[in-house]
Amino acid sequence: MYELLQQDQYRADEVAKLLEIGIDIVRHAAFTGELRAEIVGHHILRLRRNDVLAWVEMREGRDETMRLKLPPRRAPWESTRDV
Repeated sequence: MYELLQQDQYRADEVAKLLEIGIDIVRHAAFTGELRAEIVGHHILRLRRNDVLAWVEMREGRDETMRLKLPPRRAPWESTRDV
């Protein structure tokens, strides 16, 4: 694992392993352009370290924004109206 952290470029499966996420998440992000990648046809050739880091930061920011926008959770027995 240490060797992976030292690389400047990664394969999609290596990014998935490092981030402990599914390979399909990495592939989807690359093919939709959310994650910058070098792609030929239907093959992701490589992902640059800086692009992966930028994608992770963007995802973390998006997740935080979504948490801030969601209303507080209520138990089913609580009233939906504040008094």
